[in-house]
Amino acid sequence: MDEKDWQVLKALYEERSITKASEQLFVSQPAITKRIQQMENEFQVNIVYRSKKGVTFTSEGEYLVEYAKQMLNSLQETKDHLQNFKNNKVQGNLRIGVSINYAYKDLPGILREFNELFPRVQTEVIPGYSSEVLKLLQSEQVQVAIVRGDFNWSGKTMQLKEESICIVSKTKVNIRELPSIPRVSFTTDPLLQHSLDSWWQENFSSPPLISMEVGNSQIAIEMVSQGLGYAIVPSYCLSQDMDLHIENLFYNNGRPLMRNTWLIYNEKELVLATVREFSRLMEKYSLPKQEMS
Repeated sequence: MDEKDWQVLKALYEERSITKASEQLFVSQPAITKRIQQMENEFQVNIVYRSKKGVTFTSEGEYLVEYAKQMLNSLQETKDHLQNFKNNKVQGNLRIGVSINYAYKDLPGILREFNELFPRVQTEVIPGYSSEVLKLLQSEQVQVAIVRGDFNWSGKTMQLKEESICIVSKTKVNIRELPSIPRVSFTTDPLLQHSLDSWWQENFSSPPLISMEVGNSQIAIEMVSQGLGYAIVPSYCLSQDMDLHIENLFYNNGRPLMRNTWLIYNEKELVLATVREFSRLMEKYSLPKQEMS
C-alpha cells in the first residue's frame, strides 16, 4: 500500500460511493476499483461490498481504513515538520478544528490577521460540534482546536471566552412557568445539551414543552423573534440589537450557568512554527489564564 491507496480508502469510506470518491480525488472510477482490487489481492481479504445502496466496508476493510488514516496523518505530520525546517521561515500547513459558531463569528478576522503576518502558511479549517472537534485533535487530524465547553483535556489550554447561558423570549417569561410555555429546541453539542438538561432537572420535575425543533441556535432565535416560544441559548449567539428579552440562568446554589471557549492543543505541536505563532496570536484574544476543568 502507498499514499494513493490510503487516500482511496479514506475517500471511499467517507463517501460510501465510488462515484463520489472519484470526484473527491479527481480520478476515474475504474482507477479506484482497480486499486481496491489490488489491495484485496495483496491482503487476501474482501475490503468492500457494492450494492444498490452504495459501498459497505467489511471488518477487514474498516481495519485498513483506520490504518490508512493513521498513515496519512503521520505523512502529513512529517511534511509539516520538514516544511518547518525550510529557511527558518513560518510556512507550511496549519490545520484547525473549530466550533461552528466560533468559526462563523470570530475566526475569520483572526485568520485574516494571521495570514497578513504569515502569508506562506496554508490554513485548513474544519468546523464542527465541539465534541467532534475534540476527536479530530485526539486523532491528530488537526493540530489545534477551538472548542466550547469544559472538556477533560491534559494538554495545553487557553481560555478565549466566557459566556452566560440564558433564556431568550419575545416578552419576559416567568421561569417557574417554563414547563407550560412552548420551547424552541435546537440541535447542539452533546456537552451543552447535558448542561441544559442538568439545569432543567434541577429546577423542574416535568419535561419542557417542546413546540419546535430546529437545526441550530440561530434558527431558534429567529423563531423566538416571531413569538413561537422561548429558547435557552449561550449569550455568544445573541447580538445587542435584538428586540428580545434575555435573562441569565443560575443553578439553585446561585452559580451562573456558563459556557467557556478554549484553544487546546498538544505541547509537542509547538515544535511547528505555524502552531507556535498561531497560539501566540491567540493570546491577544484570550482571557486571564485559567485551567480547563
